[in-house]
Amino acid sequence: MSRTPFFSGANLSLVDVAYAPLLMRFKLIEALHSGEILEGLPRLQVWSNQLASLDSVQKSVVPEFADLYVGAIKKSSGYMSKLLT
Repeated sequence: MSRTPFFSGANLSLVDVAYAPLLMRFKLIEALHSGEILEGLPRLQVWSNQLASLDSVQKSVVPEFADLYVGAIKKSSGYMSKLLT
């Protein structure tokens, strides 16, 4: 990754669009659990923040997405559900 706002340069690309949902979910988990998933990866953190700040990324999910996502994690009874309770 270069030092540009997006993966392939100054413009949003398919790589950015493909990773935005994953990085959005990382941010939700980080907000609910102490510790950063992308700790020690400063360029990845910058890229993630850049994508998260885009209006198109924020509007790509329903307004209640965070509650639905966390609810699904808690229902799963998996490793993450134990961290979020």
